[in-house]
Amino acid sequence: MADPYVILCGGTVLTSRERRWCAAPRVCLRIGQGRHDVHLGLHHLTRKLFMGVSGVFTDLLEVAAFVYSADQAVSRGGTRAFEYGRRWRRHFRFEVPVRCPEVWQRPEVNAALKETLGLLSDDDYEFVFKLHPNPPPPDRYLFDEADVGDFEEVIPFSGGLDSLAGAVREILVGQRKVVLVSHRPANQVYHRQCGLVRLLEARLVDRRLTPLHVAVEVNVGAAISRDFRHRARSFLFAAISAVTARLLKLRRVRFFENGVLSMNLPISGQFVGARATRTTHPQVMGGFGRLFGHLFDEPFTVENPYLWKTKAEII
Repeated sequence: MADPYVILCGGTVLTSRERRWCAAPRVCLRIGQGRHDVHLGLHHLTRKLFMGVSGVFTDLLEVAAFVYSADQAVSRGGTRAFEYGRRWRRHFRFEVPVRCPEVWQRPEVNAALKETLGLLSDDDYEFVFKLHPNPPPPDRYLFDEADVGDFEEVIPFSGGLDSLAGAVREILVGQRKVVLVSHRPANQVYHRQCGLVRLLEARLVDRRLTPLHVAVEVNVGAAISRDFRHRARSFLFAAISAVTARLLKLRRVRFFENGVLSMNLPISGQFVGARATRTTHPQVMGGFGRLFGHLFDEPFTVENPYLWKTKAEII
């Protein structure tokens, strides 16, 4: 059975009286800039988009940041011993303050959240959502200024070969105006991503198709980082991309990843389950779409156009 961990977010306290949760190790997470905080910021995305932003959107960004951070704060054990039971899988109980608890407490929302994250990271999840007593305004820590226009697609952009090929397909071949959403865990990675975006821009004939590059700064302070595998990171990517898409009146997000990786094909007997990443697994993408559709109260799609292509075919 997976070891239990209580994740207390934003200053909440444990509400359960069950023995296993009362005795379980606790991790306290809050959004801020300190060594013990979750750092969350979106750069180069205009504040104008977020005038009157829905509380559900901000809740989704914060919930995704807490899940991503808890994934790093609780170790799965060492890398040498391959134990497929207790040391790999974890059982999380999240206590999260939100602005719209009536939405997050819906059975269909809670079920989609737990099932999708469970498949994504091979962990068990429970969520308790309660009304946030004093939520901070999102513009205090999330957004800065940039120009914005009519965009047609939102693409998570890691700067790897597959996401770069997807950007080439949409921008240079398809002649679409897109938003590229990147994670910014370290400056050297961010600089490489920016360099690739500049190379794309240099090949544009029509400058009106210049992409908007949204840099997502989400990481945890050094004092609470324990695990490096980042199995829950695609939830963070998907959440920020989905919020961006809805603010632009779009109803889909496009991940670009080769099918061998997306299908979670084991390359050896030791890489089973989420040991082989499920970042863009078809069931995970479908789960994200269902979750966002329930949260936004309208159909939403998260898709991978490269699902049936190998990396060689993408090149």
